Amino acid sequence: MHDAVASTSRYEDYQEVVVNWSAMMYRCENVKLSYGLAQLDTSTPCDMRAPGGAVGVTALECAMDELSYEIRMDPLELRRINYAFKDENENKEFTSKSLESCYAEGAKAFGWENRKSAPRSMKNGHELTGFGMFTGMWDAFLQKNQAIARLSADGRLEIATAATDLGTGTWTILTQIDADALGLSIDAVTTHIGGSSLPTSPVPGGSWTAASAGSSVQVACDAVKKTLFKYAERMTNSPLRRVKYDEVEVASGVIRHREAAAGIFQ
Repeated sequence: MHDAVASTSRYEDYQEVVVNWSAMMYRCENVKLSYGLAQLDTSTPCDMRAPGGAVGVTALECAMDELSYEIRMDPLELRRINYAFKDENENKEFTSKSLESCYAEGAKAFGWENRKSAPRSMKNGHELTGFGMFTGMWDAFLQKNQAIARLSADGRLEIATAATDLGTGTWTILTQIDADALGLSIDAVTTHIGGSSLPTSPVPGGSWTAASAGSSVQVACDAVKKTLFKYAERMTNSPLRRVKYDEVEVASGVIRHREAAAGIFQ
């Protein structure tokens, strides 16, 4: 059971999504969630970094740790046993999830196997130390986003969208997506963002910039790839004349049949 009571003002209904994470993070057949609002004589609260999730996930993970100590089970093992493969709020499978491999890599890098569960049982010289872990989760939002892509005759690619980089790596992310989409090196891609004259993007917030802008530049690059294919299949004696679009790839500045690299296609 996860019960939460949050505050709002008397003149505005402000709500955060707090308890839903407890039905998504782990596999459990018996879940009860409740959420209430208390109207107070204060100003309306506002969003601040992962609204709802920051407190909801923390509460759940503290409970998981308490449970692990109560039943004398390794906290990481408890989370592995109750690993979720779907969002049980909506009974939908996750489109992708690599949390198990993250658990394994993190435990290996951290030396989790050397952890002792008893309080005050681990030291580093004269200092007491402790090993702990925490699982986090956040929504993958998508917003409407526009982008353009231009491929020049010398093999250089330019992409543009009005997305903003707040220090979260938008420039790098979009450049990587575009380079991968058209089989180019990072150095061959120029990314233009952050200008009001560029194709429209949503405000940077909600953790949706990478997914939204990234998806739109991917679509733009795919359009370029399709245009290249149309020109290639029309060429005299083109080896791609009888090839379907989904059978080609662009790599190292060359459009070719996917099997060509392996020497299968002639």
